[in-house]
Amino acid sequence: MRPAGDEEQWRADYARLRDLMTQGRPSDATRLARRIIATAGDPFRQAQAWLFEFGGKINRRDGPGVLAAQAAAHDALAQCPEPRLHGEFHALAAWYAYELGSIERCGMHLVSSERELSRMTETGQAAVDAWHDLAVTYSVVGFHDQAHSALDRGRAAAEASGLDMWACGGMEVAVRHALWLDHGGDSASCTKILRDVLGMLPGDLSGVAVIDQSWFEYAARRLDVLGSPSGVRVAVPVHPDSDSRELSDLLVLAEVCDLITTGRPAEAAALLARTEIGEQTAGPAEAGRLKALALMAAGDHAGALEAERTATRAVLRRASQLAPLFLDSLGALIDQDHLRRSIAWYADAAFTDPLTGLPNRRRVDEFVADLAARRCLAMVGVLDLDAFKAVNDTHGHLAGDLVLQRVAGILARCLRRGDLLARCGGDEFIIVLPATTSSEAAQIGARITAAVAGEDWDALLPGTPVSISVGWAPMDPVAGLAPAFDLADGEMYRVKRRVQAEHPAT
Repeated sequence: MRPAGDEEQWRADYARLRDLMTQGRPSDATRLARRIIATAGDPFRQAQAWLFEFGGKINRRDGPGVLAAQAAAHDALAQCPEPRLHGEFHALAAWYAYELGSIERCGMHLVSSERELSRMTETGQAAVDAWHDLAVTYSVVGFHDQAHSALDRGRAAAEASGLDMWACGGMEVAVRHALWLDHGGDSASCTKILRDVLGMLPGDLSGVAVIDQSWFEYAARRLDVLGSPSGVRVAVPVHPDSDSRELSDLLVLAEVCDLITTGRPAEAAALLARTEIGEQTAGPAEAGRLKALALMAAGDHAGALEAERTATRAVLRRASQLAPLFLDSLGALIDQDHLRRSIAWYADAAFTDPLTGLPNRRRVDEFVADLAARRCLAMVGVLDLDAFKAVNDTHGHLAGDLVLQRVAGILARCLRRGDLLARCGGDEFIIVLPATTSSEAAQIGARITAAVAGEDWDALLPGTPVSISVGWAPMDPVAGLAPAFDLADGEMYRVKRRVQAEHPAT
């Protein structure tokens, strides 16, 4: 629990930062967050501010800034065990992973976010917003049922906190779901959902966030384009300092709809052609769908058909990305289960690497001492990931940790009962194979390198392949581990240099 004296301060921080974000002013929010980080001595306030920095950079689609903010937020959270902060972090990290095309990493963050938020006992606006942000990320990715479920939990949290329904908002979850149905050919269901959304429009919009007002306005304009005029107009009060990409996208899309319905479809198509609309705003097919509607209204039926086919390809591309996630998740679960069973008897924390759950160097020394007592020969392998620095530099240290955990699972499934696998630190692993010949060790090494290379790393780290180099040496139980380790380490580096010489681009 946090000290009672700190609560008023961090809640005041939160209210100021939230107000800027909901007005569509992420740059102003990140500037305030930086001032709080620089002046607050409380790790909780600093971690909370870093999360707003992270979210603000995402909102502005600031790629390099997002990666730096994610790493800083991750480090700041190490001192803060509160589930709300960790749940919020994983919701934002899932959004960014999806934007990078790392569907698997996105899925892992989504699961982590929901688990953290389910442990949350905090009440108030910040707790409500955490569920809201998870719902929005689910929606952006295309998991609409999960998005509605998370939004329901956010609204329940609002009710438990004595807040009204607009404390949670979330109009975009319903609107994005409706658009997804329309992209799939179910315009009737899309129309019904959009009308239900507009049925929630209050007479007084002063308590409704600007971003939610913009989604109400787009729902109304989208109904007009579908031939079911709503008669609704929402004058979205855009702040002069607004630089929210989501808000900007929605205003452009609403204008496109207006141009189509007022008989200016060529202008609508031209506006779409010169404006980059983020796929995260209204789905990867929305721009193509509106272009098709504009060209149809202009009488260009061939062009409309091609635009519709482009929109359909975008829908199918997303589906093809999400479908393997289920099988990949099962594979990761099997690897992790095998890993847990293979190291269950190393449960003592003094002998266990906290990141991967593997035995550490201390356990290796104990294992080798036992082999020496039995005069058992063995092969020692030293394994090192190739160009691991590129993973951390390109995708951040959190992604690097996920790679190490995945590699640990792959290595565990490649070994035999009685072999020892351990992490020495960094991206280096050690394997001890009792009663094994050098040719058998070479076969196991080939199996390991093929398994690591054959993993679908692009789903986790788009554009950054992962490979591993292995060196082997025989171990004399009397001489102990050190001489064999040094020989295997030298052989591993020779392998690495040979591979680099043969494939200089890697």
